[in-house]
Amino acid sequence: MNLPEEKRVVRSRVENCLKSMSSRTRSRASSDLCIRIEQATQDIRGLVFAFLSMSSEVDIDSYLQTRIPHGVAVPVVNWSDKSMQPCRLDGLDDTDLSHDQHGLRTPIHKVGVDPNLIQAIIVPAVAYDESGCRLGRGGGFYDRFLERLPTSIPRIGVAFDEQIVEKIPVEPWDQRVNKIVTPTRTIITS
Repeated sequence: MNLPEEKRVVRSRVENCLKSMSSRTRSRASSDLCIRIEQATQDIRGLVFAFLSMSSEVDIDSYLQTRIPHGVAVPVVNWSDKSMQPCRLDGLDDTDLSHDQHGLRTPIHKVGVDPNLIQAIIVPAVAYDESGCRLGRGGGFYDRFLERLPTSIPRIGVAFDEQIVEKIPVEPWDQRVNKIVTPTRTIITS
């Protein structure tokens, strides 16, 4: 089996596991994870680049709400060139967010943020392994974005415990995280 096929197998297995989680379990785990993210970023005084959760991902909205006064940027995706740019997040209400053509929540007022101002990055994934390898959705958006930033910026992966697997198949362009936060533990990978 080649690497792309191995990645598809891992994605499918983890996605099926996530689909079987009850909404109550998902909600409780998301709440616990947000508390742990706050602890992991408490010393960061500047801008945090995070993400607006999709329904299949851990919901970090409560973390974002508490972090907005200190500065949060989220990705705005350019689907034609497969890139993403950081834009300021001002709030999580319907007056602050809309949905793009693929259903992703995105700021209504797209105020770009200089990537050099980012002090930490909260990274979603389909799965992680304990060495910090990340398996995304397959578009390479985060890999290309992370590649542009200094590796000295903390890269914090977030996931349900069910998304931690034994080994992620890795290709040369795949970017790693140096910490993974789950609802029950924090894994230091580097």
